[in-house]
Amino acid sequence: MLWFLYSIFVVLLIECAIFSWVGHYFGLWATVLCIIITAIIGVVMIRRQGFITIGLLQGKLKGGQFPTSELIEGLWISLVGLLLILPGFFSDFLGLLLILKVFRSLFKFKFLQELFLKKTFNTKQYSDTANIIDGEFYEINNPKNENHRIKHKR
Repeated sequence: MLWFLYSIFVVLLIECAIFSWVGHYFGLWATVLCIIITAIIGVVMIRRQGFITIGLLQGKLKGGQFPTSELIEGLWISLVGLLLILPGFFSDFLGLLLILKVFRSLFKFKFLQELFLKKTFNTKQYSDTANIIDGEFYEINNPKNENHRIKHKR
């Protein structure tokens, strides 16, 4: 989680440097206008992609299938939309890059694998070399049925 905070700090530094450079080179109003235009383009593109994803999601549901990839796609489009709406040239560049299907599929797999698979499932916990102890136990504290066995159901 600490890497996330470091990456936010680095992105903010990059955004400040790019704002300073663009503002110095093009002027204040051109910089502000460019940020507003990229935010509008981002909203339009996200809305279009969102409607396409909703249509695909509804098609899967009508076909009786669970729309896993469409839900992940919707989550990813929301993340890209957040990048495009945030003011900044670096975040807009990343957002415009990730809205393209080619780059989105490349980064989405790696991002989801890093986020969910490594954190949620511990594959070393259930390896073939793990010692599994199967046994039965007796309930000692029950004075009425001292010989009552509690069996493990499989």
